[in-house]
Amino acid sequence: MQIGDVVDGDIVFAEDAFEPGMFLAAAPAIKRTVKKWGLYRVDTVLANTPSSAVQDPKCGSYNTDVLCSLQYAGQTDSAGNLGCPAAQHCHDIGYFLPNHQQLKLLISRAATIDAADSSGGPATISAIRAYAAGLPDGNGGFWSSSEGDSWLNAVWISFWGSTNVMYDKRTPSWILPVRKVAPELPGGKFVARASIRGSIFLDNRIFCHCGQFSARAGLRGKTERPVWWNDSAALSAQRIFICILTGVANGLPDIELPISSLQYRQYGHGGTYLSVVVPSAARFAQEILARKNGEAVLYQGIKTSDGKRQLAIMARAGKIAVRHDSGGRNSSVTITAESRAQIAIDPTIPKVSGPVVVYALQNDGNIRLRCAPVFGLAPRDTLFTPDGPVYVDKISVSVGPSQQSMEVTGRG
Repeated sequence: MQIGDVVDGDIVFAEDAFEPGMFLAAAPAIKRTVKKWGLYRVDTVLANTPSSAVQDPKCGSYNTDVLCSLQYAGQTDSAGNLGCPAAQHCHDIGYFLPNHQQLKLLISRAATIDAADSSGGPATISAIRAYAAGLPDGNGGFWSSSEGDSWLNAVWISFWGSTNVMYDKRTPSWILPVRKVAPELPGGKFVARASIRGSIFLDNRIFCHCGQFSARAGLRGKTERPVWWNDSAALSAQRIFICILTGVANGLPDIELPISSLQYRQYGHGGTYLSVVVPSAARFAQEILARKNGEAVLYQGIKTSDGKRQLAIMARAGKIAVRHDSGGRNSSVTITAESRAQIAIDPTIPKVSGPVVVYALQNDGNIRLRCAPVFGLAPRDTLFTPDGPVYVDKISVSVGPSQQSMEVTGRG
């Protein structure tokens, strides 16, 4: 992939400094507009970047997610603005508002972007700069997603990129939406078109970037807003978690079990421990007991609106043990398994985390972090996080009806 390439109408203008292997693409002229930044006199959790000498530590995609979160999207500021209109516009059309470094880089490549733009929209960067008839003037600049100070200002860049200053959040200015795109990988692996975050590597053949899903949607079968693309069409999708008990050791076919929760731990030496809870014990107890000599295999993946599933292995282990729990109305079976089993990894496929909740340096020099489960990640692989790459030695994952988390220990 090269600067100036066009991906589904968006124009590639830079490599992404926050996610290795990804590129930044500017939305075409037809998707640009003028909005206020909003959240006037609201101190958001974003880092303050009061001058161009202060780098925004977070990508524009992270900033946009924060500004469009429930914490701010429903908040009306003292000037009567609801949320952050600048970021919300980008979010609503599947893009993000770039941070000030990304925006300045975009503006510096305006000629390349305009030359490759075939959308026919009137708001080319050159037309915006020329205050072309029919276009709002945008007060001479573009909004970034970087907050300037704690109350009044966000970072704004002039039409020519010559200034990078704090500007009043109540001011209408131009919005240049951006998204992330991935290059085609070698070996015929398809890379999805997507502007949302979270890596997926499925069936040893598909790599794409997908929005953050909640465990509630995965276990209760609710389809969420994020989508993934295959090579023919865009499909709505839901995240799913699957448990398979293998039956070959007992001369039986494999069976798929419904699960209400799961936990597993994996180590670099191959040791794996996993536990799943299967509801409706009476329906499955005999089938489970008949396969105690097999393996429990956990998968996560997505199920698209056309009914198809794409799955990636999470963990597998043998030496199955079964516990039956009964109450007044309900019963369940808890399956545990523990053994050594290496999960195959493909180091050519980058595994990228979503937002990191915890990031700490331990006394032994290892890094410990917590985030949402990452598709296809296994010990001995490399996880790319907003704080830098981590070589993974241990993974602990927990998924329940209302939460999901992954804790990773490794070396930076």
